[in-house]
Amino acid sequence: MQPNMLRCAAKLRSVLKRLLIRTRCFY
Repeated sequence: MQPNMLRCAAKLRSVLKRLLIRTRCFY
């Protein structure tokens, strides 16, 4: 695997986590 691919995956994961927290606060 390429390091930049892992970096992109980590970034997407953090963004998804932030969105989940935001939606949880709304609900």
